[in-house]
Parts: sequence; C-alpha cells; structure tokens
Amino acid sequence: NIEGTMNIGVVGNAGVGKSLLINKLRRVRPGAHGWAAVGVNETTREPTMYPFPGQPNVRLWDLPGAGTAAVPSETYIQDMGLRYFDKLLIVTAGRFTSTEVEIRAELEKHQVPFYMVRTKLDIDVWNNKEDNGSEEKATLDLIREDLQANHGVGSVFLVSSREPDLYDMPELVAELFPGMKRQLDASAPEF
Repeated sequence: NIEGTMNIGVVGNAGVGKSLLINKLRRVRPGAHGWAAVGVNETTREPTMYPFPGQPNVRLWDLPGAGTAAVPSETYIQDMGLRYFDKLLIVTAGRFTSTEVEIRAELEKHQVPFYMVRTKLDIDVWNNKEDNGSEEKATLDLIREDLQANHGVGSVFLVSSREPDLYDMPELVAELFPGMKRQLDASAPEF
C-alpha cells in the first residue's frame, strides 16, 4: 500500500482477457478515456496503471501477458515484481497452466492476497452446450470440479467480460472492493 493507494495487479498468460477484464471491472466503455487497449494480438507491452473511476486511491495494473517472446514465462514473476502488489488477480482462460501455478505458489510464499479468475465463461458454456448438450450449471460445476481436483483451486471466480452481470463478476467486484458503491450513469464514459 504505497501512498495510501491500493495497487491491484492483473496477471496471467497472454490472450486470456486481462485488459478487457480491467475495462469491465472499471465499467469503462470501449473508446472512452482510460480504455485499456484490447486486441487479438499481444496488446499490453508494459505494466500500465488504470485508476478506478471515482476512487483515485484504487489502481488496477494491466501487466503484460506471460508466455510470449517479449515476456517469457521463465522470468515473468521476477520481471513483474508481483510480490509488491497489495492484491493480484491471476487470470486464465481455458485451462490453468504452469504459469498460473507458479504465480500462485510465489504469492502464497510471500503472503500476497490473490484471487483466481477464469475468463471467457460465456464461450465455454456455449461450446459445451453445442458440443455436448450440457446446460450452463453443469458446465460451471464441471469447471469448478476440475480446478479443485487437478489444480487445488478451491476458490475461483468464473467470469465473462462480455456478460459482466453473469456468473461470478458481481462477487469478484464485491470481494475486490468491499464497501465500494458504484455510481451508475448510463450516459457517462464509465457505466
């Protein structure tokens, strides 16, 4: 907690939706001032701070994705200085990889609070319905069971940045920012 601020890092492999998650947590509209750039290619190339609207003492840090030529997984934890954040979101889409496992172990070692977040749930639910005829609840249960059994992840937030009011996004916001009340103005750049 530097200068009375809460610094929250958003980490994980490249392409898992970290920047879009930051935009949705902050409720910033596409193209508005402060929109974190998103794209189909590597977009975030250096740690970038985004203040939380209406809460200048809360900062979300969009960290480059691990596992690229520019940001190798082997040095990611040290290069990003993860142990110095007040909280971290470890973000993945699809399956957890060795990167998330190593990040989690490092944060536990240094007693840094963190939250496991699995993004793009809307795609997983749709795909499992199309491919296997599975209903939404069955898919969510299957994902949670897999994360617990195969990765020891007992608590995970399952979210969709495309559908932020679905799944666990409201619970993630409440956990990250306890007591914070959002001012909603549909005409504002933040919504």
